[in-house]
Amino acid sequence: MSLWRPEPLQLALPGDLPMAEAVVALALRVETLSPRRGTRVACVVPAPFVRYVLVPWNAAMQGRKARQVFAEHCFRETYGELAREWAVRVDPGRFGHATLACAMNVGLLDELARVFQASGLVLESVQPALMNAFNALPTRLAA
Repeated sequence: MSLWRPEPLQLALPGDLPMAEAVVALALRVETLSPRRGTRVACVVPAPFVRYVLVPWNAAMQGRKARQVFAEHCFRETYGELAREWAVRVDPGRFGHATLACAMNVGLLDELARVFQASGLVLESVQPALMNAFNALPTRLAA
């Protein structure tokens, strides 16, 4: 944290409701908190709204774009055609090792952006709860 750039306001999407209801609940929470316009927000998305896949190492898939396409393929292989409606993000990983990728419904991401924009807030990041918890660990785990 910096005195000049404070940490963003962290808000979590409720995980115990269907997607549309969770977004409405989050919008109500934002309204209740009434943060200052322009406040930066980090939104944490719980497990029910996130899918994961372990992307195996593939020497032929070099470069960010190729790894992205391969990860999207792995999601379709695992979850079927429904995965075409998801935004997929891939951890760069280490050379020669499998890596973790996550996906969220594009409609959910669009709704989150709409909620924060309508409130005059800046959506700085959207993180799966798993990644948020891992990044909060005080020390790195041994490889």
